[in-house]
Amino acid sequence: MASLRSIFKRVDNLLGKGVKENIFFLHIPKCGGTSIRRAIRLNLLSLDVRKDRFFFDLDPGATARVVKMTKGTDYPHDASSDYPIMKLRENLLLYSMSQKRTRYISGHFTFSEIAHQRFSGDFSFVTLLRDPVKRWISTYFYNRYKDSDHFKVDLDIEQYLDSDFGRAQGAEYVKFIGGHQASGDYASAEAVERAKRNLHKFDIVGILEDMDDFKDQFRKRFHASLNIPTINRNPKSETQQKEVITPAVEERIREICEPDREVYQYARDNFIRRAKRGPS
Repeated sequence: MASLRSIFKRVDNLLGKGVKENIFFLHIPKCGGTSIRRAIRLNLLSLDVRKDRFFFDLDPGATARVVKMTKGTDYPHDASSDYPIMKLRENLLLYSMSQKRTRYISGHFTFSEIAHQRFSGDFSFVTLLRDPVKRWISTYFYNRYKDSDHFKVDLDIEQYLDSDFGRAQGAEYVKFIGGHQASGDYASAEAVERAKRNLHKFDIVGILEDMDDFKDQFRKRFHASLNIPTINRNPKSETQQKEVITPAVEERIREICEPDREVYQYARDNFIRRAKRGPS
């Protein structure tokens, strides 16, 4: 079925219904991005399948393995920072954007000021956020019970709440939108303000809780429609999650997520409502 849908979409794109511009989708983990990434990709396919190689999808596990091989550290298990991984990903982003035939880039990259300065005229920047508390909870259960070893954690909820990795998950928007920092400072007021400023450098900022708005922004910007499937489900159901996330635990999560909650609310106030009003 997916293959047939791909063929039909290639034909639609040939008839002028596809995206003409190059897109960079900054995929923040556990924000519904796997579905979005594939939906956007479909709008860029052509009948010439050889051009599919002009799409670059980052393999996050591969970047972690490269850093382990070259630096000898295995984040989050025996390293205090993922800065080397994020720096490698920035270099891959710049490499991909430097290839003139690249049409689409997606993955767990952090915002790169260099990439924006050099390539914002060649690529439209797109990202999607999600309620930070829900994202934190989803990340925990996904990393706790998934099959792969990439960033897998083997901690109960209380241990995870007290761990460096668990606490760092409360400032993922600050890191991914604000850009990775060697200092690892993602909780300060300055870091939060940097993330807010960078949101204005994106062509589309959406939130998972209002997908209709995101699709509307995409349609207005690229004159193409998104068909977004639900994939990459969490290995634990919501009922199973609620057995672990008590009101007391959720309150602690809210405190941890304070930096991201501020960025998320700023995005809601300044982009989603603006998009609904239309051009000023």
